[in-house]
Amino acid sequence: MRCPGLRSLLAGALVLALAAGVRSAQQEPAPAPRPAAGGLDEPDQPPVFRTGINFIRVDVIVTDGDGNHVRGLEAADFQVFEDGEPQTIESFQLV
Repeated sequence: MRCPGLRSLLAGALVLALAAGVRSAQQEPAPAPRPAAGGLDEPDQPPVFRTGINFIRVDVIVTDGDGNHVRGLEAADFQVFEDGEPQTIESFQLV
């Protein structure tokens, strides 16, 4: 046996439940904005990148006692010191 009143009651309860769900979803606060990358508080400020290098370019002109250019030198012909400590020559280019 079917009861038409029960069907109307269930439909009404369903409408109320849906309305309550929509209303609670509308009342939830929006999530807080995430800070910009790098932890900056101001999104208009550009990001900061920190770098370092342990490479120093040294240009050398080698001449003999008469002022003539010495040709055919290689990295092994040079010694580089920093604060009295010998340094490794990583790159050598003859120009």
